[in-house]
Amino acid sequence: MAMLAQASRLGLRRLCSGGSRCLEQAAACRLYSAAPAAPKAEDSADDDIVMQTFKKQQHSYRELLKGMQSIPLPLNGDEGAIRKYAESVEALKRKVGMPEVDDVVGATLNYKLRVARGNVRKFLESATEGVQLGQYGEVVTKILAAVDEIEEKTGAPLDAANEQGWKTLAKKVESIQKEHGLDDFQKVKKESVLEMYKAQLSEIKENAIETMETAKRRDGLEFIDVDVASLKPKL
Repeated sequence: MAMLAQASRLGLRRLCSGGSRCLEQAAACRLYSAAPAAPKAEDSADDDIVMQTFKKQQHSYRELLKGMQSIPLPLNGDEGAIRKYAESVEALKRKVGMPEVDDVVGATLNYKLRVARGNVRKFLESATEGVQLGQYGEVVTKILAAVDEIEEKTGAPLDAANEQGWKTLAKKVESIQKEHGLDDFQKVKKESVLEMYKAQLSEIKENAIETMETAKRRDGLEFIDVDVASLKPKL
């Protein structure tokens, strides 16, 4: 749930950001910009920015997997151990050049905002589609109510062109953030990351138990009792 809180917080930050209103306008300007220069014949495949990015990501991912082999997986549910594990993995991600969680979530939300062409209603619908909102459903409901009110007052859709509407929305969103404890971004971020690793470790534990039980039944070893929580496996 905290991960959803982080997504909500990041989404609200983007709605409040003055740069968000420029996304649609910037995209429109590109229609009138000069076409990029054709690549020179001598340019090699290594100069391709897409290929460079792909190679860099693959290298970072391999380094991440290599580094995680030395980090024990705490499957006993201990809060302190899980927190230490999360901190170790996040530090490793930074070391190998992997993006942080909020960067990934933020990039996704930025993309959805651009696809919505700066339209707040479309952005919210896209960002929450198929998501179990839980207690944060109230946050979205309140923002949509604010959008209804603003569009009615301004007589125009709340998009990049509705300057007055964006100013009003920023104030309302700030109030909603404080009301739901989303104004402290660093706190939300830490809670989100910890919750993410809790969920991952819980899934690993469940899969390990299922695998062992299947092997025990197959080999007639049901009498063997293994406490998965006492194990400290590594990837």
